[in-house]
Amino acid sequence: MYSGPPGSDFVQKSIHAKVFTKKLYHSFPVSTGDKIHVLYSGEDRDWIRFDAKIYSLNGNDIGIQVETAPEKDPEKTRAWGGIQMGGGILEDSTLPDEFQGSLSQILNYGSIGTSGTSEIQRRVQAFKEHPGLVRKEHKPEEIQTFIELYSACYARYRSDISPVPKPVLLFLYFFYMDENLLSPTRIVQLYETLEKIKDTQDPYPSDHKLAVYFLPEWLGLILSGKKTPSRNHLAQSYEQVRASMIRKTGTDEYAGDSGIEDLLHLLDWELSNLLFNGLIGVSANPNLAYPILSEDQMYGETDAFLVTREKINSVVDHVHKIDKHLFTDKFLSNQNKLLANQNWR
Repeated sequence: MYSGPPGSDFVQKSIHAKVFTKKLYHSFPVSTGDKIHVLYSGEDRDWIRFDAKIYSLNGNDIGIQVETAPEKDPEKTRAWGGIQMGGGILEDSTLPDEFQGSLSQILNYGSIGTSGTSEIQRRVQAFKEHPGLVRKEHKPEEIQTFIELYSACYARYRSDISPVPKPVLLFLYFFYMDENLLSPTRIVQLYETLEKIKDTQDPYPSDHKLAVYFLPEWLGLILSGKKTPSRNHLAQSYEQVRASMIRKTGTDEYAGDSGIEDLLHLLDWELSNLLFNGLIGVSANPNLAYPILSEDQMYGETDAFLVTREKINSVVDHVHKIDKHLFTDKFLSNQNKLLANQNWR
């Protein structure tokens, strides 16, 4: 191991290290003889890189030989600037008072009752103490408790004109729950990014009709009838399930509900499909899906971490310039025998 900043004399030096990876199904995907790029953060917050070759690999123990002199990587510094090795944020920041007691503010806003409140508090505390164990061993049904809280907070968010506490907004958009699970700087960056996204009036100029929705925005479109509700894990629509229940019982259990109660049923349906079935369906390892935001899920600048419609459209436009046919489905109409183009949405 070497102390101090490496220089040009670093070339041909050998380094022994340990590799730590977040494993799902595969181990570290390299072998001896492979060439790799090594990146690390210097004391001045600049990211530095060099090329190396692996000469030994035994489990998590790795030996590499440096092949190029270390040099600054401006691109990584721009995207990941301010980060120490291990993901900690260098900048000292004091947490604003409005984020103190975030979990209590969220629970008070949702008002889900004593039993539900105690359950959420217990699960958040367990996550703070053993996040990896909770992710690995929790039962998928536990997510229903968070769905209940989210539904209550969102319903009030939609109907109450009073100011929404900042922790509640971060919960609705990012499943932020406790100020001790993220650094103060990350929390402030997250809220500033959210404000910037919400205040953006002019969409990214693009010829493609692609959209990225945050969960509150999507739910608003569902409840206003502008988007079709999701299907459940059996590929059934909301109306199909409701009609099926009427056929089985002979009555419509929602018949006497008001319009507001109907919307609440629809809200619960959509949240269940997106958060319960959705997390289980899209996660590479369903047991690791857990709806609590923590620092270990994020890396680099917050702004660079989030996926926005501007970023998506920018990538699509770039790919379209390379091969425009990737975004065009050509088909021959059997009726008029004319070649038409249908843009993917």
